[in-house]
Amino acid sequence: MGIVTNGKLLAAGGLGLFIAYSQADLAMNYTEVSAKVTAVKFDCYVKASKKKLVDKKTNSLAYMDCETAKMAAQEFGYDDTDVKRRAAIKFTWVSPVDGSVHSDEHTDGLAFADYGVGKPITIYAHTSEPGKMRWN
Repeated sequence: MGIVTNGKLLAAGGLGLFIAYSQADLAMNYTEVSAKVTAVKFDCYVKASKKKLVDKKTNSLAYMDCETAKMAAQEFGYDDTDVKRRAAIKFTWVSPVDGSVHSDEHTDGLAFADYGVGKPITIYAHTSEPGKMRWN
């Protein structure tokens, strides 16, 4: 039992080090910039704490139109709160390194924000490598 506990502590310690490194990297190598959303596509999936609707061909989460997801949730005995929204976002930003416009995309798996074409979003651009960015 002590080995399992030590393993959990080691894993937690490793995760803590990774988070600390990630935050240090963000602070030292990136700067906050405003990006502009150029395209956004919303879809939904159904997932509860211990079960989810999956695509029968791939056995991965089944992404679908949000209205269809609501109907599927009801059909298979899920709650409305089990329907989660996802956003695929395309955006552009100006690099602080070379002053040129770059583009990228990101998928927000729990799209709480109200993304819309033309709206600004905050990203982190690398301070020495043009075109390199982080979402957070």
